[in-house]
Amino acid sequence: MDSAALDLYHKLTSDKRLRKGLSLLDFNLHALNEKGRIDKLVAQSSLGNLTSVAHDGAGGIFAFWQPDTDREEYSIVYLDSEGSAGRIADDLLQLIQLATSYPTSWQGVASLRSRPLAEIKDSLDYDEASNMTVSAELRQYFEAIGHDSFTADNRNKQIIQAAAKIRETLGLNEQADLLARVHRATMATPEFEVELLNGSKTLQFDAVLD
Repeated sequence: MDSAALDLYHKLTSDKRLRKGLSLLDFNLHALNEKGRIDKLVAQSSLGNLTSVAHDGAGGIFAFWQPDTDREEYSIVYLDSEGSAGRIADDLLQLIQLATSYPTSWQGVASLRSRPLAEIKDSLDYDEASNMTVSAELRQYFEAIGHDSFTADNRNKQIIQAAAKIRETLGLNEQADLLARVHRATMATPEFEVELLNGSKTLQFDAVLD
């Protein structure tokens, strides 16, 4: 992959505050090895290699995909714990832009392939707004069982604050065409199959994520 991607990955992994903030967004970075390289090869195929760079709480893996190992070009793909997989961003910076722009709902980007762009934006905006407020019914339930009804609110506020801090630290600006670019990334070709190193499963990387 290109030097810009490695430089950004090194910056993210070497800054404890950035790592912690990204983990709140459910993007848990893998550490670099002693040579400052990413060496978690999780899959290989005739169409290139996958290098695992992060995971989420559900067991999914984010990986750099290099379709041509003789060239630096790469994209970001996501493999879920059920074996589905697909493109999620053109590059690491775009993925961080997405995660910090929609911090409580960004992994819903999996649905981008099959929905109109305006509907996608409305859905993500709605999810972001609704995630910030616990419903009245849920509050009543929490009160009935003696639970803090503001736990979910506070958790999401922490996530929002973490995303803002990441954007500030990295100097990220708002990008009006972000979703359009991510949409194009999820629709990109070519299709390809990749076999896990243990040989247990073949994955189609043009699959729609659940």
